[in-house]
Amino acid sequence: MVSLTPAETRVLALLPTYLTLAAIGTRLGIGRPTVKTHVENIYKKLGATNRAEAVKLAESAGLLAPSVTRLGKSRGSAVSG
Repeated sequence: MVSLTPAETRVLALLPTYLTLAAIGTRLGIGRPTVKTHVENIYKKLGATNRAEAVKLAESAGLLAPSVTRLGKSRGSAVSG
């Protein structure tokens, strides 16, 4: 079982987005270097080599809910009005 720190969990929640590490840091009120460290730790703990793989593995491990939206692109039908 993968165990992430609360800070890593907060960063992980933003990995399925197009946000840069700097933007994630801004959202969380932490610096980019700190975000980078958390991301590196997340990759290591999950055995991932990139962001998409980390998200997929986190979903499989139950650390992230399977996403209806992946990287900002809707998988559902558009609502017409």
